[in-house]
Amino acid sequence: MSHPASSEEQRRFFDAQGYLVIPGVLSPGELAALRREADAAEARWRADPALPGVRRAVAEHLTGLLQDEVDRAFAEQESLHT
Repeated sequence: MSHPASSEEQRRFFDAQGYLVIPGVLSPGELAALRREADAAEARWRADPALPGVRRAVAEHLTGLLQDEVDRAFAEQESLHT
């Protein structure tokens, strides 16, 4: 499913990278709430070994690296639109 404003280049980027930055979709407050909920869901998952999935310490390190990359991408996009 594609968004009318999306370009073929954006689709290819998403297919290759697994994410797409769309500036202005979430307000800072909405993004903060989403991060809090995601962090809480992950904490519940990590606390309950009965839930499916593989828990690895390296995942925490990678999550931090990925979060830094996402934060940089958002900051870059915001600077282009201000």
